[in-house]
This record gives sequence, structure tokens and C-alpha cells, in this order.
Amino acid sequence: MKTWKTKEDVPLSVYIISLVCGSVFLLAGLLKAGDLSVLYPALLYDGVPVHFLLPLSILVVAVELVVGSLLFACYRCRIFLSAGLVLVTIFTGQLVWFLIGGDPPECGCFGKLIEAKLSNQTSIIWGMVRNVLMGAAMGYGLSKAPVNEIVSTPPF
Repeated sequence: MKTWKTKEDVPLSVYIISLVCGSVFLLAGLLKAGDLSVLYPALLYDGVPVHFLLPLSILVVAVELVVGSLLFACYRCRIFLSAGLVLVTIFTGQLVWFLIGGDPPECGCFGKLIEAKLSNQTSIIWGMVRNVLMGAAMGYGLSKAPVNEIVSTPPF
């Protein structure tokens, strides 16, 4: 008989990391969902054609909401911690691109919530710090999360 490993195998530290990182992704996704146009300056700066702005904005928000929800629920922690790590790596790369390119746009990371209070460059630097901390936490969580695999149990 084959069984899945249970949630009891997940350490408390992984639950906490999953909950916090999931909350950050959910907050960012929900704030952007209220006004997708906050992503347009960043996407235009990246060279995205105008006719792809809306579909790509919807995709970014949807991915953040899905990954955030499943991290928050600690569902398949290992898979979604990996997905979250990929997302923050991509987002951090984009923020580095903004700083290297000069005259950065608003990043739109949390909609208009934070960017309205900080300069573009300060907002980008704080975004990079947040992403590095989240990436380190998710990397630690990955190292502690059990591998979700089918394990064989004795037939008796």
C-alpha cells in the first residue's frame, strides 16, 4: 500500500515561513489587483509591448495570488516554496535592472501603498532587501521541508 506523507511531517518553522511569505505574496497580489495599471511603468521599462501590458499584469497578479494562497495554506510546501523562491528571484532581478538602468520607474510591488510614500529608488532598494530576506527564509524552509513523495509501507 502506498501513502502520502502527512502534514504532521512539516516542521513548525516551515509552517511559519510559508505563512509569512504567503501573506506577503497575497498582500502584493491583492493590492495590484485593485489597479493593474501600477505595473505598466515597470513593464514598459522592461520593454514589454503596449498590447501585452494588461495580459501580463493579470498573469503576474494571478501567479502571486495562487502561490501566496498555497504557501499560506502550506499546501505542498516544498513545491510552492520553490515557486516563491523563483518569483522573488525574478522580481529581484527586475529591481536590479531598474537600478542599473537609471531613472527607475515605480516598481509597483505593493500597488500604490508603499510607492506613494517613498522615492522610486528607495522603494526599489527596500524591495530588494525584502526579496532577499524572503528568498533566504524560503531557502531555509526548503531545506527543512519534507520531500512530498510516495513512500511504500509494508504489506502486513
